[in-house]
Amino acid sequence: MIPIANMAFAKVVNREGRGCANLCNYEVYRSPRADFKRDYAYDLICLHQFGANRVDLRFDGVISCGRTSYFVKALPIIKIHIDGGNGTEMGVFIQTKLTVGDVEYDVWLHLQTPASTYERFHAEFLWVALFSRYVIEYLGQSETLIGLHNFRRDFICSLREELDQNDEFRCWFEKVQRKFDLRVALHANIDFVWKQTIGLPNQEYLQSHYIWADCMQGDHRAIVQQTPIVESTITTPLVFDLFEGLDFDSYLQKGFISKSVRERQYARKQLLGFAEDAPTQYRFKSPAVVTDAESVNTGDVISFCHEQKPTRSGDNVLRFGLVQSKEVKSTMAQGRIHDEEYLHVLRLYRPAETIISAAPYPVSNELFLSDDCNCENRLRVRLSDVHGVHSVDWSPITTLETPKDFIVRQVYLTKQKAFVTLQDGHKICPRRRSESPPPIYHQGDTIYVQNDALARWAPVVIRGRNLISGTYKAQILAPLDEYKDLAKQLGRTHIYPNELVLTPEKIDIHPSQIQRRCNVRYIPQSAVMTDEIPFPYNRRGTGDHCFLSMALLKQGQCLEWLTEQPWPLEEIPAVHTLRSKLQGLSIFSGGGGLDRGLEEAGAVEIKHVVDFDSSAIHTHRANSEDPSQICFYCGSVDDYLQGALTGSNDESIACVGEIDFICGGCPCQGFSSLQTDKKSEKSLVNISHATSFCSFTDLFRPSYAILENVQEIGARIKGGKIQLEAENDTTADTESTEDTDSSEGTDLIEDTELTEDISDDKSQHDSVLARLIACLVSMGYQVNHFKMNSMKYGSCQGRLRLILTVAAPGLTPIAEPERTHSKLDACKVNHTSSADFSNKRECSHAPFRQVSAEDGIGDLPDIDTGTVHECIPFPDHRLPNWSSEATRDAAALPPILDHCVPRKQHKRMCKCCPLATVTTTNGRVSGWGAGLHWTQPRPLTIHEARRGQGWPDNEVVVGSPNKQYAIVGNGVDRSVSFALGLSLFQSVARNVEVGAPNLTPSLVRQLPFRMALSQDSFKRADPQLPTPEASMSVAPPKKRLRASEKEVKVQSRLDSRTLKASIRRGRGVGASFKARRSGVGESV
Repeated sequence: MIPIANMAFAKVVNREGRGCANLCNYEVYRSPRADFKRDYAYDLICLHQFGANRVDLRFDGVISCGRTSYFVKALPIIKIHIDGGNGTEMGVFIQTKLTVGDVEYDVWLHLQTPASTYERFHAEFLWVALFSRYVIEYLGQSETLIGLHNFRRDFICSLREELDQNDEFRCWFEKVQRKFDLRVALHANIDFVWKQTIGLPNQEYLQSHYIWADCMQGDHRAIVQQTPIVESTITTPLVFDLFEGLDFDSYLQKGFISKSVRERQYARKQLLGFAEDAPTQYRFKSPAVVTDAESVNTGDVISFCHEQKPTRSGDNVLRFGLVQSKEVKSTMAQGRIHDEEYLHVLRLYRPAETIISAAPYPVSNELFLSDDCNCENRLRVRLSDVHGVHSVDWSPITTLETPKDFIVRQVYLTKQKAFVTLQDGHKICPRRRSESPPPIYHQGDTIYVQNDALARWAPVVIRGRNLISGTYKAQILAPLDEYKDLAKQLGRTHIYPNELVLTPEKIDIHPSQIQRRCNVRYIPQSAVMTDEIPFPYNRRGTGDHCFLSMALLKQGQCLEWLTEQPWPLEEIPAVHTLRSKLQGLSIFSGGGGLDRGLEEAGAVEIKHVVDFDSSAIHTHRANSEDPSQICFYCGSVDDYLQGALTGSNDESIACVGEIDFICGGCPCQGFSSLQTDKKSEKSLVNISHATSFCSFTDLFRPSYAILENVQEIGARIKGGKIQLEAENDTTADTESTEDTDSSEGTDLIEDTELTEDISDDKSQHDSVLARLIACLVSMGYQVNHFKMNSMKYGSCQGRLRLILTVAAPGLTPIAEPERTHSKLDACKVNHTSSADFSNKRECSHAPFRQVSAEDGIGDLPDIDTGTVHECIPFPDHRLPNWSSEATRDAAALPPILDHCVPRKQHKRMCKCCPLATVTTTNGRVSGWGAGLHWTQPRPLTIHEARRGQGWPDNEVVVGSPNKQYAIVGNGVDRSVSFALGLSLFQSVARNVEVGAPNLTPSLVRQLPFRMALSQDSFKRADPQLPTPEASMSVAPPKKRLRASEKEVKVQSRLDSRTLKASIRRGRGVGASFKARRSGVGESV
């Protein structure tokens, strides 16, 4: 190594008075430090990685000054300086340890031409260097403090006004594909930009801007991390009692509600129609056996013992039923004809006969009316089998305490395994109800029809209706992909999977062929050619949103651009909105994957966000439209719940009465099949937080709530311990692409064996999911659950998750979203399936084919091995960490070897299939599964994981690369959350349409548009009710009026003037927290 300080430099001093030499034919690489992994030593690296994550850089190259040149090797870099500004040419200078602070010269090395092996690294660095110079100039010239949101558009607009004629700027802007939103680019290079501010004259002002806190640079934070106080998992008293006896109950702590909070909670419960809990336990006393036919009438609730279904112990089973009718049948016995009277009954289930199963249930005298009957000679009930006639309190309003034998509040739908509010129509046997008339479609409506010649549904637009035959005349809207060769003639290079073309072909449609509605919108040529497709039509058909911009000529030989809205297609708003939205609280929100999708559908606004991870909650904040309108709480949900229970004055903690909607995904690590130590303390603490969703719901009493988790949350519990491995059907068919839900059937009368002591029956089992459902149903909520695989809703990954939905009494339940994408024949995706808790609703046809990995990430630039760690158009298109030597060797193998040498490790993904489930690390490469790119020698990048999870390209993920990947992999797929949001929107819109009496005042308003919602959209909640109007009927108005009168009495105890003022202002965050806390609070 040659000491540079002793070289005979030509005394060439630049304008800043520094000695300057040129550095040519150079390479920059990682320092082979002793404390660093040897796998990463000597890796070539971009200069802007200097100083990031303790990365030390060294360089080799030729130093020249005048006619003297020296080759140097392994010199450490300690400073980098970007010269230029105000439109002048940029220069890059570095300083090495051997020259800094030299007495005679302060020598800097001016970078010239790199070595051929380092050219691609140098090109990426030059873009970042110029970007940092632009950022610093923008910050220095601004009179106001700049935040990350200013880089959505303002930053580029400012540069274009000043440098639009500058060739250097134009070339730089072209490399970023002329994107205006550069938040992701700023965050990806925030460390380098920060370094460049050090030593500048205005350093203090530059480092006072908000961007550093928004991007969590150094110690800067936009959201303060709360110090943990509570060590246990806080629950409400009801939740604590229901989860006692499990292996994690030692981590639970019962919280107590203060008097003021309890008053607000009581008012909220009265407002939504919840009854007060019964203070005493019920003891059932068996009545005398009924033998007189006159004593049993239609409409009576009876108990009966059926000899055909004894238990394992030999005892007869006591069942309950609602008598529908009587029937006398003649039978021949011993040569004589006997007349015997039979009863047609509609079954009533005990809690243990439902999905609640062996989970403890606090309301011991509650029965659930079902949709299961014995009308088709199943399980005949003779009059001699009747054990007794019971009195029933139907739909109790004020309290569950009753002198009658039983109470019935809800109906258990056996096929969906769902609980819904009892209505008068439910008391009629499903086979005796009159069928609902099919919905009537009008000219301009767009629908899907079943075409036997196609594997998928075909979208059409209604042109007319034959009133005599009832058939429709429709015009076919064909997928543009079928005419892609013709589209290329018009300059189309990219075709969206949900893009349609208007064809001249017309067909006649019978109502039986109609599947459901779809939303089709005309989008002009200019928007299509610039890829500016409005949301939600840019989501590959998720939520049945399609668009068209072209028409097929009659000859069928060419396409033409449409210049206006084609008749009779009706214009549909891009995003459905309500005048007043539900005010939401998100717990365990992570990066906001679930929240964003729900908000995008238009029914809810998340106003309170709770998460312990600082990077995740900063990500949530960075992508919010207006962070000032959201209360972010970076801390433990237990501290938050404790504050809410005691009525804390902390403005970041919501008050009871402010929240209409709760969503969250409790920590899944304890349930996940990827968890290797499920009995560790950390795993049990994570599992214990499944109770938090119930506790928040119990306290705040929202109108709606949604929980997302892995399907293993339904694993059975034996002896108080969760049997994840033993009870999950995970080995049956790991190569299936469908949700292999095993249908247990709807005939629960014959399939379920019950005893008086349910705990002794081996057919019953307990689970965390069953206890969650038991807890929520006992509160009076309508509860449904189902599984959603993200690739069925437009995602390019396979991700199977369990969804639990909750609705207050009388409101329209959140229906399971309709699947929009069908499987690919070549697809084989690994996932587990749980037969115990699933809905069988398989769909063999769908309007769109599933999105493959190539469709989702195939358009991203080829980054080869990913060692450059920089991609200008997509800054997060980089590896989350430096690959190990073993991973590199495996990735370097030719792709064809995957077909020649079958293996489970280091497999390449199939480009024709969806991606495997995105997890919190890309360790799948060296562990199991297909984690390598199908052609490039590397695992998945952060941006590819983002695409798999449905993150838009312009949204930023805050944190280190490893943390970014974890935030993305730990979230909810946006396709799934958006589909759930649309179902929530339909439910809320339906409530507004029918004027549900227990809605809060701010929501009982007309929608600002003609709702494109059909009656069949709401039959899914209970498909066996006679009409949609009947399905939305609620308890008698007089009783509801009494409940509201009680609410008014409670409200009168509080400051009525403040409450009225709060209602007039609305319940946004803009209203003062003091005013909102002094009133009961109304929900939107």
